Formats: sequence, structure tokens, C-alpha cells
Amino acid sequence: MSPDENRLMLWLSIISFIALSVGTAFAWFELDEIKTTQIESAQP
Repeated sequence: MSPDENRLMLWLSIISFIALSVGTAFAWFELDEIKTTQIESAQP
């Protein structure tokens, strides 16, 4: 592989890792919001 291809692969892996982290964090945040809303609406 050429150095350019190596750099491209490195960037792709970094970007996908960041995207995964952001997606996971966002999913957890959404899940937390949903739980909180359900608990609040369950209160009489």
C-alpha cells in the first residue's frame, strides 16, 4: 500500500471511531431522556 492509502485508511478508521462514539453517546442520552419522560409521566 502506498503512504497515501495508509493515510486514507487511518483517517477512515478515526472518522468511523468518532462517529461510533458520538452515535453511542447520543443513543444513551436519548435513552436517558425517554426513561426520564416515562418516569415523570407515570407520576400521578
